[in-house]
Amino acid sequence: MNLAQSEAERLLADNEAQTGAIIASAMDAILTVDDTQRVVLFNQAAAAMFGCAATEALGAPLERFIPPRLRATHKGHMRAFGEGGVTSRSMGKPGQVTALRANGEEFPVEAAISHAVVQGRRLFTVILRDVTERKRAEDVIERSHQELRELSRAANAAIEAERKRFAREMHDELGQLVTVARMDLEALRSGFLPDQVELQTRALRVRAALDGVIAATRRIASDLRPTLLDDLGLAAALEWLAQSFSERTQMDVKLVADDDLPEVPEPMASALFRIAQESLTNIARHASASSAQLRLEQADGSVWLTVRDNGCGINEADLAKRGSFGVRGMRERVGLLGGEFFVGRLPEGGTELRVRVPSVAG
Repeated sequence: MNLAQSEAERLLADNEAQTGAIIASAMDAILTVDDTQRVVLFNQAAAAMFGCAATEALGAPLERFIPPRLRATHKGHMRAFGEGGVTSRSMGKPGQVTALRANGEEFPVEAAISHAVVQGRRLFTVILRDVTERKRAEDVIERSHQELRELSRAANAAIEAERKRFAREMHDELGQLVTVARMDLEALRSGFLPDQVELQTRALRVRAALDGVIAATRRIASDLRPTLLDDLGLAAALEWLAQSFSERTQMDVKLVADDDLPEVPEPMASALFRIAQESLTNIARHASASSAQLRLEQADGSVWLTVRDNGCGINEADLAKRGSFGVRGMRERVGLLGGEFFVGRLPEGGTELRVRVPSVAG
């Protein structure tokens, strides 16, 4: 053996020793199995994670560390991985892979696997990280988010019910009182003498004011909760909304709706109506548009609402602006119904808002 060969063997031995020391001291669990699925490497972190000494793990089948119900599936995945052209990959999403401790406790792990051929043997190496605490924290956060979603859903329902109640009271009680006052005024006015011109003039001014109150009461009640939404459904309410905005803003607003659109149930109908109402309000305030279109249709088991305008178009900066909750509120409404929300600038100018809500929502 010459000096160069001896030095090469020494360096190789040093390299193997260094690699072994690195693997042994690694914070993540590392275990390697051969093509018979028996453990040939088991570092200290793996021993701590699984509660199993390396002397017990070495030579044992890998399935010892896999829950029984998952072993057949795992074998299939290992076989497919070994036959594929990929040499390394993650094993599932973090927290979705489950391992088994020596005491029988199951726990979630983050895992990556690789394979290589060493001295004619195919070896599979898995690097594992116990994500029990992370998964527990994520579950707590998800439960908190779910509770917030349920609270938001309940709050929206309560607000809508209160709007409905208040709108009906305004329309029925306040509207009736003002109408009666107008009728009494007309009765008084009919008794004025022809030469009582000043009283006649004042009475006409009061009548005009009462007519304004009646009109405002009806408008405010309809804005709060249009009776059409409850009596004739979402399409009729959107048709009224389009006409109302056209009259109020001089903007040409049209509704295009499927003729065979089935009745849209609550709370979906209220959510879509509010989104359309909020969208048109934003267009009137910010878009400098001369026309807008509402489109209501059903396709692929979902109800779609599209709002388009020919205005200046929305910018990304507008969507990200602090303190701007209009779009965020609409997105939240859609999210509570399990739907999808999109808003963006059209290539030809203007803005398009699209909402998809599953028909089973509500």
